[in-house]
Amino acid sequence: RSVMTFEDGGKVSRWNLESRTEEAMFQARELTNPLSLISSSGYMSVSDDGEWVASVVRKASGDFAVRVWDVRQGNLLAEFPAGPHRAQGLAFSPDRKSLTAFFSDTDVARIWDIEEKAVAREISIDAGTDFKFYGAIQYSRDGQWLAIGGGAGYVHLLDIKAGTARKLPIT
Repeated sequence: RSVMTFEDGGKVSRWNLESRTEEAMFQARELTNPLSLISSSGYMSVSDDGEWVASVVRKASGDFAVRVWDVRQGNLLAEFPAGPHRAQGLAFSPDRKSLTAFFSDTDVARIWDIEEKAVAREISIDAGTDFKFYGAIQYSRDGQWLAIGGGAGYVHLLDIKAGTARKLPIT
């Protein structure tokens, strides 16, 4: 029995719950300045089957990236550059073929094809000024829809196939 953890600065580890020891570290912090560690990354997602983990990291260059790791083997499967944009939420598709990240500074959901290691699609969200905090992202079980939650009492529902998004009030 184990649990994945994510710490400021991008450290990703697997901990044994019984012995309370760190079994594996997948990603070390690349920044060491304490002022840079706070809010420099901040998001992690584990695939539904627990086999893969994705995390946001702020690299030593100052740019951000999203990395995908195989939890059992401990190897890096993919790294997706994000430039100066920090992903504010991550989600694996149910089939583990795609990883979605939301970037609130550009109001874009970017969907990467993990095997191809490339952007498969970007879906713009007309968030306006009332919807700038994101973090909750979830695929539907069939992988056709994606919900992105945030502030101001709204959720955005994305149709992955059509590449469209609509803003729905939470009542």
